[in-house]
Amino acid sequence: QITAGLPAAGLAGRMAISVSPADSNIVYVVAVNPTAASFYGLYRSTDRGQNFTLQSNSPNLLGWSQTGSDTTGQGWYDLCIAVSPTNTDSVYVAGPCIWFSSDRGVHWTNISYNKIHVDNHHLLFAPGSSSKIYIAEDGGVYNTPDQGLTFNDISTNLAIGEEYSIGLSGDNPDYFLTGWQDNGVNLDNNTHWTWTTGGDGLECFIDYTNDQNMYAASYLGGYSQTQDGGNSWAPINAGITESINGTGPFLEDPIWPQVLFAGIKNVWEFGGSSWTQLSTWGTNYITAMAVAPTNDHCFYAAEENSTYAVVVHKTNDEGASWTTVTGNLPTHAAPISGIALDPNNSQRVWVSYSGYSDTNKVFMSVNGGLTWQNISAGLPNLPVNCIVYQAGSPDGIYIGTDVGVYYRDSVVGHWMDYNAGLPHVKVDDIKIFAPENLVYAATFGRGTWKSATYVPAGIKEIKAQISLRIYPNPTNGLTTLALNTTLTGTYTLNVTNLLGQNLYDQQLNVGGNFSETLDMKGFGPGIYLVSVKGNTSNTVTKVIVY
Repeated sequence: QITAGLPAAGLAGRMAISVSPADSNIVYVVAVNPTAASFYGLYRSTDRGQNFTLQSNSPNLLGWSQTGSDTTGQGWYDLCIAVSPTNTDSVYVAGPCIWFSSDRGVHWTNISYNKIHVDNHHLLFAPGSSSKIYIAEDGGVYNTPDQGLTFNDISTNLAIGEEYSIGLSGDNPDYFLTGWQDNGVNLDNNTHWTWTTGGDGLECFIDYTNDQNMYAASYLGGYSQTQDGGNSWAPINAGITESINGTGPFLEDPIWPQVLFAGIKNVWEFGGSSWTQLSTWGTNYITAMAVAPTNDHCFYAAEENSTYAVVVHKTNDEGASWTTVTGNLPTHAAPISGIALDPNNSQRVWVSYSGYSDTNKVFMSVNGGLTWQNISAGLPNLPVNCIVYQAGSPDGIYIGTDVGVYYRDSVVGHWMDYNAGLPHVKVDDIKIFAPENLVYAATFGRGTWKSATYVPAGIKEIKAQISLRIYPNPTNGLTTLALNTTLTGTYTLNVTNLLGQNLYDQQLNVGGNFSETLDMKGFGPGIYLVSVKGNTSNTVTKVIVY
């Protein structure tokens, strides 16, 4: 144990060490204040670490101030040090910012403030260089070739986004919003990512009626909105009297898009200018919430109460009165991570559990939460982080776990691994783009992924010379068939069920791009195949009726 010149036991917290290849007798140690997580001191040894001398203990190298004048920091999270491989007097220390000293750590200059992302974890000199450094940090990978005069972001094509959530457009499958740890809220428009807000980007979504309207939650920053596609954001926290940590549910009313709901310790409703509290039972933060798609007066919210027991609350009158519908759910297995509802029957509800309580992963209720059935059999003992119901399917449920996505429905009858092509990575959020039957996964560490939704074995869609788009899909009534083709002539439109029985025929006289309205009301819930056939072309697409 080396103690000479270093802080006595208990005085300093975390430490980091660096030795220069130029002279291995020179050893530097940077130490953290264990109470404030700020800079405690930089120490230097000239005898291979047997004895140390304090070089400096200010400014605060581990805080956020450009001048180091603040008194706290996050040395528990950010701490790295590097000594030049050619000059042992040149030292770099990094926390939220990068600091440089040319005189053995006695005097310091902040070289990264407002130039690059914050929270640095590793500094590495290019071989043989005393000026070019690579930086690994929460924003990706950077380098500076000139001791901090300029910085280059070299993170292009690193698919490593740590995403908490994803919000889809109502009609564009290539336009979506995602919330990232430490990297704000980011918008993808099928050509590139656009950074829209900073900090921790948490729950976010796009107005399903207008792509220009977006909403986002951030850690400790509350809620914000944009009405210009993400160019400018404004806070919308007026009226909230609880401490907002931003990690709880934040969602749009499925019927009135100008109305928002948020789960903090209680349930809150936003009507366009300020928030109104809808419950009074909250003691700890709400972990999951869902609003019925066809009845926005009915919603469910899950919390952990003062004894950290799971409680599920339900209202049928938009919060005027609440009932507890925890029923026979396990109350101390783990927090409830998600709630999903049948869009046609708000009494049918599913909940998912995080944590490692074996066999307690997913439960369902058909009577509004009075009783619950455990449907966890077949799932690994890993946290389930999210759950979504696929409208128009035979109770199709997708869940995101710490190792990917699983699926089940009432026809399959068991959980299926739904990870073909997907890395075995934590999935924090799943959304379904109904018009084109796509399922999106926001992963914590590998960015955004998408797949076609589940199709029973034997159903094959055909695309040849002619493109057929059906929207809305799923549908419970009128739907539009849009043909994209340069071909002309007479075509036959057919609708069949999965047994191959022909249910509908119609002749179409097509002259290039063409659209036709089809009424699916009388077909009953299920999956149907719609085909358009001509003498030289054929296309088959599935449509879901709910």
